Amino acid sequence: METLTALTRTTDDGKTEILSPKVGIWSAHPKDRSLLSSQATIGKIRCQTRTFTLQIPDGVSGRISADTDRDRSAAVEYGELLFTLEPIGTDLSDPKKSQQPKSKPGDQLPPGCHAITSPTDGVFYARPAPDAEPFVKKGETIHLGHTIGLVEVMKTFNPILYGGPDLPDKAEVVELRAEDGREIRAGDVLLVVN
Repeated sequence: METLTALTRTTDDGKTEILSPKVGIWSAHPKDRSLLSSQATIGKIRCQTRTFTLQIPDGVSGRISADTDRDRSAAVEYGELLFTLEPIGTDLSDPKKSQQPKSKPGDQLPPGCHAITSPTDGVFYARPAPDAEPFVKKGETIHLGHTIGLVEVMKTFNPILYGGPDLPDKAEVVELRAEDGREIRAGDVLLVVN
């Protein structure tokens, strides 16, 4: 499947608007508040009889604003706004929506700790290659934008970056909960930090 790169526009307040590069049907888009890194996959766009994988440009990263209102697939025009990326570290908390995932058995956290959860369903990889060191280790200090793992969705590997509302700029990895090469669901706890 061919890849298309989205168009971008920077706003006066430093945000990055991600725009459609073609007329078509946009689907499989990322969820609000997802943290995206350079060249991350942001869905598929169907143009007549051809389907393309859509990605953000090289050098662009941030967290998706929570102001989008879209269905599973949407008709888009050339240059139409798909979503806005906030700089990493921006607090996007919405008082109407809870940031904490629904509690599952084993999700209880030690006092003062935070859960880092999966933004999407897929297969989790804790290291860039089978013979490589893991992205994070227990006891390690991580910072905003640090890659904590990869999630494979539709044969595309997307990095999961540390950061989000109510998380400190730096944190110590207290517990690793996701197993390398295992299927994960959106909201599953990947690791616990303090």
